[in-house]
Amino acid sequence: MVTLKGICVIGDDGGRSPKTVKLFRNREDIDFDNVEDIDHTQKIALPENFDGEATVLLKPFKFNNVTSLTMYIQDNYGADTTKIYYIGLKGERTGNNNRDKIVITNYELRPNAAYKQQNNDHLFSSKSIQ
Repeated sequence: MVTLKGICVIGDDGGRSPKTVKLFRNREDIDFDNVEDIDHTQKIALPENFDGEATVLLKPFKFNNVTSLTMYIQDNYGADTTKIYYIGLKGERTGNNNRDKIVITNYELRPNAAYKQQNNDHLFSSKSIQ
């Protein structure tokens, strides 16, 4: 389980970046047929974010003990299609339950050879998820 604190979404230009996102905590029964009928945990407005510098803060009290997160991209900045390059979640592991199921990882948009040469032992001892 984790407590989510923020989200970063990198989208495409030309109006294809996601604009409004509904987040659902610990709901695995959501699909396109019922997403409008179910109460969301939080609705966020994303800025057009092309370089990954903007992080939208979440209400931590609503995102305690998260085991699953469903994101519904409601609209974009005016294009016919939405294009997403990256979704980053920021938070912290809570409790010691199911430690074997938590993945602490680092995704790359572009390969970084310098990072590959570093010792990555610190990734497995940290309590934060980035």
